[in-house]
Amino acid sequence: MSSAGARWNPCSVIRWRYNSSGAYSGSREHVERALARITYYTGLQFSYAGTTSYVPYAGGSAPSDADFFIGWADASQVSGLAGGVVGIGGYASVGVSGKDVGQRIVRGQLVLDLEAKLRNGFADSGNPTWGQVMMHEILHALGLGHASGSMQVMAGSVSPLNHNLAAGDITGMGRIGAANGCL
Repeated sequence: MSSAGARWNPCSVIRWRYNSSGAYSGSREHVERALARITYYTGLQFSYAGTTSYVPYAGGSAPSDADFFIGWADASQVSGLAGGVVGIGGYASVGVSGKDVGQRIVRGQLVLDLEAKLRNGFADSGNPTWGQVMMHEILHALGLGHASGSMQVMAGSVSPLNHNLAAGDITGMGRIGAANGCL
């Protein structure tokens, strides 16, 4: 888990919006596939709320009509994408007491670098894919931090070694999931 010890309330549906400006064809379906995998391991529920023009991390406030925003940008729009960074995921949270974590996540977002050259979709081996980056950044926005093992999707960088969810990823998803009750 992230150092803040945060997770979403699994008893509420997470409404998400997608900004496809600059995205590759079929990318939204790949986000949906990543969310479905995460739902399988966490029990968290996601509901697509439509498109948005909001670009995460580009400045300005996120609209209030959804809980989670996914979009594409380049380093001129989001400076954090400079220097080989292909995605950024994070969240905003509020304090809770008497629970297994100290923070309840109330807003999540991720941005993917539209200039990065990765294979579309998912794969079990070979060069890195957008699917594994999507999984990684979505999991950051859901409360997971980096894993120490290079075989984990949540390792500090995308590589041919971490295409698939590994034991540490699955354990982490269990800790942020529905099995721990409502917040």
